[in-house]
Amino acid sequence: MILLTMRTRAGDDVALSGRRQWVAGAAGFFTALLSGALAANAKPPGGGGQGEAGGGAPSEAAAVTAKPKAPLRVLMVGDSMIAGAFGLFLERRLEQDYGLSVDRSGKSSTGLSRPDFYDWIAEVEKLRGRGGPYDAVICMFGGNDGQGQYMGRGADPTWIRYGEAGWDDEYRRRVVAFAKAATGGVSALYWVGMPVMGLDRLHARMRHLNRIYRGELCVRPRANFIDIWRTLADSKGRFVQRKRLGRKRVSIRAGDGVHLTSAGATYLVKDVAPRIANHLLGRSAYTFVGASPVDAHVASTPRESASANVLP
Repeated sequence: MILLTMRTRAGDDVALSGRRQWVAGAAGFFTALLSGALAANAKPPGGGGQGEAGGGAPSEAAAVTAKPKAPLRVLMVGDSMIAGAFGLFLERRLEQDYGLSVDRSGKSSTGLSRPDFYDWIAEVEKLRGRGGPYDAVICMFGGNDGQGQYMGRGADPTWIRYGEAGWDDEYRRRVVAFAKAATGGVSALYWVGMPVMGLDRLHARMRHLNRIYRGELCVRPRANFIDIWRTLADSKGRFVQRKRLGRKRVSIRAGDGVHLTSAGATYLVKDVAPRIANHLLGRSAYTFVGASPVDAHVASTPRESASANVLP
């Protein structure tokens, strides 16, 4: 039998046997094990361990933390809708609520029909080159495009009037050219459609342009059409000057029947911002739908009636 001893406070050795021997032995074993571990991890007095400065400063490796992911970058371009309240409020909402980084460039009285006045296809390439790369491009055109298209000096014809043969084909070509220039084949594209209009002739032309946008975007990868027609219309798709927002009826359109009031811009942004941001951030998927009920009965070609990536 193995005999264990323990030393009393008086210094005498006392013999232990049986169960008391086993308990004392186990206690001694774990005490020694713990003491060895503490000794192995002990730091030299007054100095630091490997990678540490004196005085217990954290090591460089411990101080390094994961860098926050850079925000997605967005380029927003367009006519007076983007230059004005709608563009400003949309920029703020995307940045403040969704953490996106937005560069906005808008110019009133512009579009794709009059490159002699302002060439958006060339300009968006410059903007992308100076500020890119961008994860997405948001654009809004159309309000100034229901007119003759300038074809250039020396061209035959020099102008194609709205409604003439060839106008639609040329405008489609410009929509595609702009989409390519804006995205560089990489960025996602979100094309905000035209709203209902107060003037009957302009109303019909904007509806026609929306069909062209929808038809061209449906065949482009990562291209999305943001349909706002019903957002600013009544239940039958007609123009309304005022809408009930909460307990009040508020004017949402300016007196010209084209532009938005500040309240109207705020109202539209509440609809558009989450549709774009949630899709861009991967929180929603494409929704494939055909022409909206407002447009279906006037779609004139299979291409214009084709499915498009229309965000709900």
